Amino acid sequence: MKQRVKKLLLKDFLEIRELDSCVHHGLEMALENVMDENIGASALYHLDNLCNDVFQSIPKVTDERTLFRFTGLTAAGEKNGEKWDGEKCYAFNDIKNGRLSFGAPKLFNDPMDPLIRVWAKSRLKHSDDFDDKKLYQLINDTLDKIRISCLIDPLRFSVMQKFKTPTIADCNQLMWAHYADSHRGICIQYRVKPDNLVDDNNKIVRLLEVNYDKGFPVDGNIPLVDSLCVKGDYWKYEKETRLIMYSRKELNDYYSQDGYEIEAVYMGCIIEHEKRDYLKKMLKGTAIKLFQMAFNEGNIAKLEAHQIY
Repeated sequence: MKQRVKKLLLKDFLEIRELDSCVHHGLEMALENVMDENIGASALYHLDNLCNDVFQSIPKVTDERTLFRFTGLTAAGEKNGEKWDGEKCYAFNDIKNGRLSFGAPKLFNDPMDPLIRVWAKSRLKHSDDFDDKKLYQLINDTLDKIRISCLIDPLRFSVMQKFKTPTIADCNQLMWAHYADSHRGICIQYRVKPDNLVDDNNKIVRLLEVNYDKGFPVDGNIPLVDSLCVKGDYWKYEKETRLIMYSRKELNDYYSQDGYEIEAVYMGCIIEHEKRDYLKKMLKGTAIKLFQMAFNEGNIAKLEAHQIY
């Protein structure tokens, strides 16, 4: 029997004057604590239980997926003027250790992603009701427990999805400019398996597809989970799939999870020599395939991958 996903609508956070008809017992307890001005651990404790239950009800994907992650090659300390060091490069350490990085929604470079951030900030700014303001703050506190990894499923809308293994050639070339530091970064090819979808006492990880056709109602009539995966249709070229983590423990803004199989790494066509050489040395003798992207000689408007290892 198909598992039913439990709903928690954003507007449910606002039912402070309708507790008698509140659908979620856990949310009702949280809201009562808010009304009693106990917005600290008590309200968040009840809301945490509810959100954990909601994420746990999302069915796990049962098949393996080949997914792509485009990223720059920033290293720790580099923004503070330190010289770039491959040992401190976040993406290289993920490759070396078979990890996948998740980021806090508040750090996304697009202020409209996820749209729940825009909605909560707007409602918080324009609300004159003190209790409502505290509830919008609860939504922001809930977002602090969520980490997201943005991946690409290039055959997502293709009829060949079930019959073909995707390749870098299936990814939209704009991804290199938009997410891989204008072709100076890399693309990591992951094999995401059901075992990567964690479900333990501390955190839950689920694979969810971004919805480009569903709007974001301003009244909050949208499930919390869906609000993390809604984007405008002009982003449809990305064909994005998201690994979303809900953690009951405090996490750093960036969190890396172990246990991911890395099949290949593709270097941007103008990656810096130092970073290219470091990556070549790092992957030499491993099972991970290494490719260099280059302009197609017959059509310079297209890129092609040349295998190095």
